[in-house]
Amino acid sequence: MAIETHGALWTFVVDVEADEVDVNPAGLLKLAALLDRHRIPASWTFTAHPGSRALRLLLGRVPGADLLLHGDPSWLPPHADRTHFASALEQRLAVLRKLGKHPSGLRLTAHELSEHLDLLVRHKLRWIVRDGGKHRRSTDGDLQLQHGRFGIWRATASWHWPQSGSWAAPFGGWADRQRLAKTVTSSRATVVSIDLAKMVRVPRQWPSLEELLRKVVRWRARGKLRVESLAGVTLVLRPPRRTPMRSILKPAA
Repeated sequence: MAIETHGALWTFVVDVEADEVDVNPAGLLKLAALLDRHRIPASWTFTAHPGSRALRLLLGRVPGADLLLHGDPSWLPPHADRTHFASALEQRLAVLRKLGKHPSGLRLTAHELSEHLDLLVRHKLRWIVRDGGKHRRSTDGDLQLQHGRFGIWRATASWHWPQSGSWAAPFGGWADRQRLAKTVTSSRATVVSIDLAKMVRVPRQWPSLEELLRKVVRWRARGKLRVESLAGVTLVLRPPRRTPMRSILKPAA
């Protein structure tokens, strides 16, 4: 079921610790600085390993960063039983608690958690993030309500960086502008996935990404586009309840 977002909305998901590759500190700080320069929030994906230097590096640069747990096979095999999943999830959450953080959800690849959704609810994980494929096009947007009973939403990326090379690369900027304009005018929700390791290996894509961010900022400044991390999207979809205040004109009961 598509989620009503009341206008065009974009959210960025950055895969930092993916595919068990070493994180390039310079690349991580470069991307963090680029997003911060344009005041664009993002959700950053980590395996939350106790020895993760990249996680501490990011939080040193962006203390309020929204985090996602990456379902790496090293701790979440494709067919994880309930006991293993519950134990491994608690271990990862404990690492983040020591840093004063709590993730918004899980970034999955080929895993299915339909039998363990109550564990996500117990730990207040509201998002299941997936890769929709390089050529996915969704007419309903990339944000879907997966399990209304549990309050679990699904974010499926339809836009990926770095972009794959092709003969049409010289026209990539024009195509990006047209695609961005279409998502804005159709009021669709869009999830953009950035693979940090691949961006570092393809440095020629950095200027194109920054140009896209500039255009996103222009649409936002015109009031046509909203940009949020997944944590921010959660607040947009389900605003926190306000605690009623007792009037000072009435005596306490």
